[in-house]
Amino acid sequence: MISEDFIQSMLVELLGCTVIWARQNGPKPKKPFAVLRLYAYRRDGLDEERFTSTQGVVEVRGDRVATLEVQYFGDNAQQMLIELEQSLQRPTIVERCFGACVAFFDVKNIQDLTGLLDAATYEERASIDFSVRFVVSTTDETGYIDKITINADGTNFTVGEDENG
Repeated sequence: MISEDFIQSMLVELLGCTVIWARQNGPKPKKPFAVLRLYAYRRDGLDEERFTSTQGVVEVRGDRVATLEVQYFGDNAQQMLIELEQSLQRPTIVERCFGACVAFFDVKNIQDLTGLLDAATYEERASIDFSVRFVVSTTDETGYIDKITINADGTNFTVGEDENG
């Protein structure tokens, strides 16, 4: 799965406020803060890639795409998301994302979600959706054949066992 810790820490830095994931228990943070939600995961590309760097272990990697929703709560909410969108284009940020196998490649319009909390209090809030591409991987310990012995007549053969039996 995408490194949620990487995204969260990067957005804390870029927004300069508390950033939490949606649907976590706990009190609402003090404003300003942002709430993140990843959804609409889908495969990007047809085939998974397989790599072997250690005998008996195969790594399977593939590209995925998802939507990252960022909701900002606080003063100048729309402006903060405009600045976030611009910051994600900075070369140093793009390079950090590349190193983490993450790419922000599309952005939707900012939505003004400001509304009344009660009869007299407005809560300033805005939302933006980013399309994000990332690499997922898993490993499979397939084992390996250490040696094969074949008799000269070709009728019998034995397979040596690996270190794990």
